[in-house]
Amino acid sequence: MQFGTDGIRGRANTELTCEFALKFGRAVAANFNQSPILVGRDNRISSDMLFSAVAAGLCSNGSTVIDLGVVPTPAVAYLASQLSLPAIVISASHNPFYDNGFKVIGADGIKADQRVEQRIQELIDDEVSYSEDNDSQIEVGKIEDGIDQISIWEFMLYTRIGTSTDTYSKDFTVIVDCANGATSGFAPKILEKLPIKVVPIFTEQNGYSINAGCGATDTKALAKAVIETKSDLGIAFDGDGDRIVLVDENGVTIDGDHILALYANALTESDSLKNNGVVVTSMTNLGFNLAMADMGVEVKRCDVGDRNVVETMVLNDYILGGEQSGHIIRKDITCTGDGILNAILILNILRASNEKPSEIFTQLMQTFPQKLLNIRLTDNQYLKAHEIVTDGDLNKLVDSITETEAGAFRAVIRPSGTEKLLRIMVEAKSDELVETYLAKIGDKVASIMENIGN
Repeated sequence: MQFGTDGIRGRANTELTCEFALKFGRAVAANFNQSPILVGRDNRISSDMLFSAVAAGLCSNGSTVIDLGVVPTPAVAYLASQLSLPAIVISASHNPFYDNGFKVIGADGIKADQRVEQRIQELIDDEVSYSEDNDSQIEVGKIEDGIDQISIWEFMLYTRIGTSTDTYSKDFTVIVDCANGATSGFAPKILEKLPIKVVPIFTEQNGYSINAGCGATDTKALAKAVIETKSDLGIAFDGDGDRIVLVDENGVTIDGDHILALYANALTESDSLKNNGVVVTSMTNLGFNLAMADMGVEVKRCDVGDRNVVETMVLNDYILGGEQSGHIIRKDITCTGDGILNAILILNILRASNEKPSEIFTQLMQTFPQKLLNIRLTDNQYLKAHEIVTDGDLNKLVDSITETEAGAFRAVIRPSGTEKLLRIMVEAKSDELVETYLAKIGDKVASIMENIGN
């Protein structure tokens, strides 16, 4: 198992085994010099099993484990920053229940950078007793209950609720889709403190239904519920709660690009957008750049991955950044994407207006048609994905289309960091052009893959 764009991720109990989890725990303890380690997890069926193995590895190499239980990833990150302790999150985020993964978070609350991940990977691969020091036996760590610490994160959320309650109305109804994941035990009770009507859905915590036909990656059921109940808004989180996606009163999905535009507009109007900039990724819609140009906001793009977004935000001293997928970072408040926090802040902005959500988001930015094609790769093709995306003929094709469309076209071709997929995203002025160019690029990729073989 290797680190990808979002930690380590794989099929639980086959790829991501207890044996590996034990080594991982020992390596993390060694990397952080036997510091106490916060550990949180989502509610998929394998999380308890992997927690036991990781905790054993941490304790066997001298680290005390502070067990946070089932909790959203952003809660772990926030607590890490407040308690100045490194942390591990056991979760596969938006993946199906049979996958799981490990995320390493530093004592600053930010996901570990590649240097730290490389060090941990080397320690795992070495398979040595990392704690040996002049043949002396290191003290064994223990597991402590850290559930009470979660109130620190909850208090931060409740303080944000108190900022704009005068703008709310009891007749404003919000359906909240918890993706049968880690937010199920938190989002409904927190959002119900707002003087609005909150209707929670997909709050099962049986270990198998996480992200299944629900949540931020599949909003069809949420859209249907919003329309059928004539609700004002739908909010969807992913399995570990660091993403948020909206559905307006007409059932139209509002992605991270539009949410970032909403924030940029509100922060600009209040003169609180630090350094007047925002960070987005290569997947962010062209329409976002045009909207920011109208607002006079500078846009910086980075590679896909919320860690890359945060690193670019830190480099430029920005407080706003995020991804189309719904990772939205408000660094003036916390250090990572927090679905529940963003739900509160978004509702504060929306309810300060007399307009419907559809009207507000339509005015903020015009979306260029965009389509994503995922191509399944074999193990061999995935290992050679770099050869595909850097192929000369493929890049000549993309450059030729870009020139023809006078810049009103974008193509992003990249291997997934979490699955054995090649992702091709195409953006153009019309749906017809998107389909045409996606087919051309897809055919070219297919021919390259044939040459690589299985």
